[in-house]
Amino acid sequence: MAKPGRAQRLGVLTTGDFFLNATLGYEAILPDEKPFRVCDIHEPICPNLDRHVQRDVGDIVEAQVAGTVGLLPGLTLTPMYLYTHKFQDHFHGHLGFNYRLLQAETDADSHSLDLRLGYSTALLFAEKRFPVPLSVSLRYVERLAGNNNRLHTRSSRFSPRRHVVRGVSVPGPAWGRAAPFLGQTAIN
Repeated sequence: MAKPGRAQRLGVLTTGDFFLNATLGYEAILPDEKPFRVCDIHEPICPNLDRHVQRDVGDIVEAQVAGTVGLLPGLTLTPMYLYTHKFQDHFHGHLGFNYRLLQAETDADSHSLDLRLGYSTALLFAEKRFPVPLSVSLRYVERLAGNNNRLHTRSSRFSPRRHVVRGVSVPGPAWGRAAPFLGQTAIN
């Protein structure tokens, strides 16, 4: 049995524990200069090549609401809603082409639902009942709505993750890559 407070020190939710999280993000994308063929989106190949188009990619705003509940010690369920808005891109050049053609369908909105079932061995490792501290998660994502090339998509993913023990990185499994997982644990 875990000692009182150990789960809290390790950042692991136990049965009945929960927390809510809301995040608002803004990603500013700096302007740059790139070569472009200045064509209608339905005619991607045309002779109108400008090697010095000033491009200002639209910034991105995201709002996210998530709740995590502990089902069993180390086992959590996290539903999350994510709204993303990308502002329209802007293009400018000096060769007399219609640069507004490049702006077509560059703004977008997306609504997604993310369900994640996760398990952490941090408590078992702290009690010396498991050899390494790691987390695994099973994730299901569904895009509920969107516009401008934001297609209705569904995906599932299994993600192993390693933890840090006393400042030393514990290698993860050879298969798969470490993926973002809510609540990485550091054990001291």
